[in-house]
Parts: sequence; structure tokens; C-alpha cells
Amino acid sequence: AVLPMDVCPRSAMDTTLGARVLVTGVTGFVGPFVLAALLAKGHHVICLVRAINWKAAWDRVTRSLAYVHLWDERWHQCLDVVCGDMSPQFGLEDVAYGELARTVGTVVHMAAKVNME
Repeated sequence: AVLPMDVCPRSAMDTTLGARVLVTGVTGFVGPFVLAALLAKGHHVICLVRAINWKAAWDRVTRSLAYVHLWDERWHQCLDVVCGDMSPQFGLEDVAYGELARTVGTVVHMAAKVNME
């Protein structure tokens, strides 16, 4: 496949909207490492997580980081979670989706649908 000439990768993340980064797949194999690197660089990261509520989502993310010995208590202020999935609008209501669309400058998409059957 050949991409059109006007489609090209950027060399740096778009931080014009306050360095807010939406990340999917943070509880997967690679996700905790990418999340820790973003947080260590000072980005405000919003993690899209499959969970029944905010607390369950937060616990999944922090456990994933702790499992690979990367959790840092100082990240509480620059890390947030949103319960959602990979369906249209991430499974979010219009207002929540619109807020993300207005305030996120970069999306790092690592989520995958895995079926071992």
C-alpha cells in the first residue's frame, strides 16, 4: 500500500492542548512501559480502560504498572482513567466523548482484540 504524499508521520507528539494524551491498551503487554514513559516525560495521560467503574479501571492501570515495577505514586496527579472500549466513540456518551475530542492532543493506540479460540 502507498500512502498519499500529504500523509506523513510527525516527529513529535502534539502537545498544543496541554500535553494531554489518550492511551488505549495500557493493561496489555507493552502498555505499561509506554504509559510509564509518557508519565515520566510529564504528559497528562488519560487511559481508556475496559472496566465496570472508575475505581476498577484505576486499579487495573496501577496494578499493570506495579506488576512490571513501574508505578510511581507521584503520577496520581497526571494520570486519569476513563471507562470505555473500542466501540464507536469508545463506548462513551456524547458529552464525555466530546470532552476528550476537545482536550486530547495525541492518541496512542495499543488496544487489540485478542481471541485465543
